[in-house]
Amino acid sequence: MSSKATNKEYSLIDTLNAELKKKDSSGRTYNDFMDTASKVNKTVFEVICEIDRVFTYNDLADIFSEAAGYPKAESLSGDILSVNTRFIQTSTGYYAWHPQVLDKLLMEQHVEKANLYLINKRLFDQRIGSANIQIVEDITKTREEILNIVKDALQLHATDIHIFPFSGVYKLTYRILGELTEISSLSYQYGKALCSAIMNYTKEFTPSLRIDETRRPQDGRILLSDGENIEADLRVSFVPKPNMKDTDIVIRLLRKESLEEITVESLGYSEKHCRMLRGAIQRSKGIIVFSGATGTGKSKSVNTLLSYIPTNRSVLTIEDPIEYSLPNGRQFQTFEYEDAEDHSVIRIGFPEFARAFKRHDPDVIFIGEVRDKETVETAIHLSKTGHLVFCTLHVSRATMIPEILINDFGMDINSISDNLVLGVNQVLVKTLCPKCKEEYLYNENPDWFSMLRFFNKTDVTSRLFNKPLFRSKGCTHCTIIKGNKVLSKGYADRTVVAEVFEFKSEDFAEGLISSYDFERRYSERGNVLTDGVNKTIAGEIDLDSLRKLL
Repeated sequence: MSSKATNKEYSLIDTLNAELKKKDSSGRTYNDFMDTASKVNKTVFEVICEIDRVFTYNDLADIFSEAAGYPKAESLSGDILSVNTRFIQTSTGYYAWHPQVLDKLLMEQHVEKANLYLINKRLFDQRIGSANIQIVEDITKTREEILNIVKDALQLHATDIHIFPFSGVYKLTYRILGELTEISSLSYQYGKALCSAIMNYTKEFTPSLRIDETRRPQDGRILLSDGENIEADLRVSFVPKPNMKDTDIVIRLLRKESLEEITVESLGYSEKHCRMLRGAIQRSKGIIVFSGATGTGKSKSVNTLLSYIPTNRSVLTIEDPIEYSLPNGRQFQTFEYEDAEDHSVIRIGFPEFARAFKRHDPDVIFIGEVRDKETVETAIHLSKTGHLVFCTLHVSRATMIPEILINDFGMDINSISDNLVLGVNQVLVKTLCPKCKEEYLYNENPDWFSMLRFFNKTDVTSRLFNKPLFRSKGCTHCTIIKGNKVLSKGYADRTVVAEVFEFKSEDFAEGLISSYDFERRYSERGNVLTDGVNKTIAGEIDLDSLRKLL
């Protein structure tokens, strides 16, 4: 008997010994059968039920059910959702032949006891075999369904797919041109099965993912290639619902793109900003930070800028994932693997690559995302030793960058003032369709405009209101339709609304580093509101798009 056995195990063994005493006149105990099992390379239960035939597997199920208090099921009910060597999950519950498996589901995964069932071991083995055959037969169909959803989303220019339970059904929604749009409602059973299939598919590319996890959020990826010019890196986020039964899934669509036809002008940067950005890459050292929320195109902007750097300078990038093929750089992607000895998951991320790059003779380095103090310290060290460093940071204003680096990451103000040279913040807003946009006179100052938190807000009011503006009602060129449903109209694409803030050493002389202080002292340098107003007056975007700046 194992020294690590739990009280539940001892209880089960005691119960088995009592039943063996009734059934087997030779006086053998559980330990005796265990010794025999080790000699013939069988499990103790195979010896008891198959070789010595003291019990049948049905007897064993009765014993376990009585000792552990789990109901015995004569068969499985419901549709099979997942199968492994320990349990079978169906739409009605979890089935296992050994009660310790159910104990673990009850204690660690917080599955309700009413949904746990014991089943005859022979029947369990048979159902695993048939279920695995069915899974193999269905896997092609399931992958095709996932692929069709992804293809459909890409054709509709979606950036994200949301699949989540809501009021007894599952909702399928896409984020199109920055806004969530409901595509369809799926039956609860189909939606749950689809989520399970996505998780199993993700597991193939993310070994650390646990498909039986019902409490902890998890992330994974799928590398998609179907031979039809669909090359995409899918970033999948799984968040379990409070009931521990359902899962909320969001898939970020990262389609591989070429930088050959992309310029900073085509992204939407103004002429002034383009001059500042092109001037920045001429530097030999310093830190340039691109900021903005998730999905605002920061990596695309950085890669576009990096593509201008001549080939006589060594460009190294760390990305997660690599979204664009850089013609003049060497690109590396973060990854993880399982340790062969202790099976722990080892992650090689931004700080590990950044440290390695110190000895890799770089001129320019792009650190895909600043997430921790170690990465920031390494970036500053690289700048101090004569390297130009680009990185991205999740913050909503360029003027907030110093405050985040100093207060949140614990950097010294002198290190920031000496090395931080440029902060770029961007949001993506919808552009009006050039085919059907029209002028109109707008005479009001909308209520939401008063909520904008910018120092130069009153300066732009006279430029913006009581003047002709532009809007669009939609036409055949810009209307996106799926079936009989209009998903979007009046907009052609999205463009960058940006602020590019040049930091100087004297900006830090007073020791005031908050976004408020930078805006108060240097509001004449411009911000995203200035760029947004200019684009509104020019008819590139409509007034409603300025709400993105709230």
